[in-house]
Amino acid sequence: MRLRVSLDTYHDIRGRWLHWRLVVSAVPLLLVFCAPSLASAETAPSPSLSEFRWQYRILIVATDSDVETAGVKTSEREAALEIDELKERADEVNERNLIWFQLSAQESVSNLPGPLTPPLMDELRRASGGAPGVTLIGKDGGVKYRAASLDLSDVFGIIDSMPMRVREMRHAKGEAR
Repeated sequence: MRLRVSLDTYHDIRGRWLHWRLVVSAVPLLLVFCAPSLASAETAPSPSLSEFRWQYRILIVATDSDVETAGVKTSEREAALEIDELKERADEVNERNLIWFQLSAQESVSNLPGPLTPPLMDELRRASGGAPGVTLIGKDGGVKYRAASLDLSDVFGIIDSMPMRVREMRHAKGEAR
């Protein structure tokens, strides 16, 4: 018994086969053109603290989440309040060329644009001594201040007394005249 196939069915099957063959042959071309961009996205260098030297002061607020009160960890609650204060005083923070990082086990936040990469987070934890508290790093890369909790008035006072900041304020006054 011979199978009879109509001419329309034959052209339909042949058309699908040719379409599939075209799609399959395009895959290597896509890999050639897309692979470099995928590789560069994976290997994009993450920022490091050395890149911020002489440009920014760094404030690290590291939290410890071992004390729980009414279902909310105390240090997480305090950290949220500290971050809210940093956000509310963004103009003062920016005026002092200050980049801040809040490090916790669950989530890390910063005023630095872009994602916080694991290598940068590890470097920040090392710079803060790995303990909960506040660490201020000057533009020269040295640790300038450590405290158990964040008091922005103290931090701003310390920054404003630094020789480099005094020069910045004098220079800003000269431009304002």
